[in-house]
Amino acid sequence: PKTALRGPLGGEKRVAWSEPLALGDVKAIAHARSASVNDVLVAVLTGALGRYLQRRGQATMGLELHAVVPVNLRPPAEAVRVDNRFGLVLLGLPIGVDDPLARISAVAQRMNLLKGSPEPIVAHGLLRAVGWAPRGLEDLAMGFFGKKASLVLTNVPGPRTPLSIAGAPLSRMMFWVPEAARIGLGISIFSYAGQITISVLS
Repeated sequence: PKTALRGPLGGEKRVAWSEPLALGDVKAIAHARSASVNDVLVAVLTGALGRYLQRRGQATMGLELHAVVPVNLRPPAEAVRVDNRFGLVLLGLPIGVDDPLARISAVAQRMNLLKGSPEPIVAHGLLRAVGWAPRGLEDLAMGFFGKKASLVLTNVPGPRTPLSIAGAPLSRMMFWVPEAARIGLGISIFSYAGQITISVLS
């Protein structure tokens, strides 16, 4: 749908990031709602996007935005490999659901449906094939995702224990998801040593 999140891209990029959130608090909410940590965080971000659009004068009742979400297809036994093996799915974000608990349930239901579908595997095969194709075909394939989605959203679990470099402890870590096609908004969720940081690139 046409919203303030879609439009011509400018030449300036901006980044922002959140204060750290306690992973334990998010886990407690997820456990109480029979959802995953990712479900809770995606539901919170969906609510934030809805409030942003409302402040911009956008009606959000019944509104659903699509996010391109990378899905890891690597089995746990291959977790240490450094190659990319992921598919892309289009996740419908229930922007029009105002109640936070109902929003968590809606996100959890949608995520479970996607996890059980062949969509990530099909997308992975498509991306591999496109990688060998001429540039024009690659642009066409990426344009498909760009026309269907309003943002890129990814959640990466980081190290569970604190790390250090040359004896200096790393207090926080964050990253920004690479931009895709003509999508002007990227949201990254990263957990590290019991803390969660949400990063935004626009």
